Amino acid sequence: LIIAGMAVTIRTVMWVVVLLCFVIWVFAVTVTIAVNDGVTKYNYSNSFWKMDDYWGSVLASVCTLFQVLTRDKWSGSLVWPLVEANNAMIVFF
Repeated sequence: LIIAGMAVTIRTVMWVVVLLCFVIWVFAVTVTIAVNDGVTKYNYSNSFWKMDDYWGSVLASVCTLFQVLTRDKWSGSLVWPLVEANNAMIVFF
């Protein structure tokens, strides 16, 4: 009975993980397209890495959005340069 309950729970948790990965991937594609328009200049002078390291590819954006999701030092160095240049980007964060 306990093993059957754990199996159902693990199956549910796996579907939640799959759905979360899909949502992060969709947002990563959207943010990558929005940030890499070639027109808007973002000020990443206070950040440890360059903008391309954070948002240069979809995979980099996935990792960055995961960092934002876990709330790991994201406000000043990741998000603020985007929001400062384009206020509509606050919707993603």
